[in-house]
Amino acid sequence: MAVQTVCFGLLNPVHPVKKTDMPSIPYRKLIRDRIPEIIRQSGKTAQIRTLSEPEYRHAVGHKILEEAHELFAEWQQENPAGVLKESADMIEILLAALQVHGLTLDDLMAMRQKRADERGGFWKRLFLESVDGGDTPQLAFQTQPAIVFNPAEQRKLIGIIRGELAQSDSAWIASAFYSPGITNLLISDLEQFLQQNGRLHILLSTMGNVVHPDHLNHLQSLLPETCLKVFHPSDLSFDQNPQPFHVKAFLFHRRSGTGSMLIGSSNFTEAGFMRNIEWNYFTPGEINLAFDTKSAYEQAMAEFVRIWDNLAVAVTPEFISGYRRRFVVTGLETKTTCVTGPGLFETPSEYGKPVQPPITPNAAQIPVIKTLANFRFEG
Repeated sequence: MAVQTVCFGLLNPVHPVKKTDMPSIPYRKLIRDRIPEIIRQSGKTAQIRTLSEPEYRHAVGHKILEEAHELFAEWQQENPAGVLKESADMIEILLAALQVHGLTLDDLMAMRQKRADERGGFWKRLFLESVDGGDTPQLAFQTQPAIVFNPAEQRKLIGIIRGELAQSDSAWIASAFYSPGITNLLISDLEQFLQQNGRLHILLSTMGNVVHPDHLNHLQSLLPETCLKVFHPSDLSFDQNPQPFHVKAFLFHRRSGTGSMLIGSSNFTEAGFMRNIEWNYFTPGEINLAFDTKSAYEQAMAEFVRIWDNLAVAVTPEFISGYRRRFVVTGLETKTTCVTGPGLFETPSEYGKPVQPPITPNAAQIPVIKTLANFRFEG
């Protein structure tokens, strides 16, 4: 007899559960002194312990973030009563934080006045766009965390990359796969970034022998000021397959001093950015917070540098020659070929097979495509 699994509603699963079977609800956070009593009055049991001094300092920091999130949520809902309540909670945890360092509300108010005298308040409603360099580029900068669903939001994904390049002095790209179609989309932004002394590091892979060797040469010749490497431990000969490298991450260091990151499923390919079903998460904010000894941004950068320095090689003629030997063996040589004209290639799928029949230009389009390819090739 077949066993059928019943799937309940995704957002509101409703099924009978005996109270004795209910698991505990973990909270693991700092609470106000009267909360245990309130829990008991509701007929529930609270598991409580007293924190040590180091634990308390750590918990206060996380409580500040919790209260700030709750205040922000009420602010976004334009709820005056909620804003007042959460502001009171915010002040309470700030007073606890001050007490840890031997400070009081009087010290806080004195410092608040000092800062107001030196820098003013917020009465004039001023908004800082940029410093130096003339007008801010006319780009839709993404200023808050966002999850981007492709292909429906392909313009948003490309817009995030363009916005980050426009306001950053360094960028690091790690991608399992690459196709020239993506550089054709971003060539102007990448060239401008490099011309403004931006530092660009691109770390690719030969996972599955998918990336065409000519595409690696193309990227290197198209953006010669880019630092390009391929994941390949030095103890392996170039005609051997390394461990699969399946990373998709785009890290930026903004000229303002903060970091941002786009991480998710999109490879550095035209298909990954424009056509495939992909989920990507962009964060310019919380990634900079050091929840432990290092922020998530610092941890990601450290891992990129570790792989770059110890487990990656430059795209040299020797590497290309060794890679071609295993690339041809896979039979992919016939799958991805050059299109007439410098700087243009077919866009293969990320797994070596075309995702749709190739599009053939008509007689009027062919000279236009060649001319455009020459313009791109010449920068």
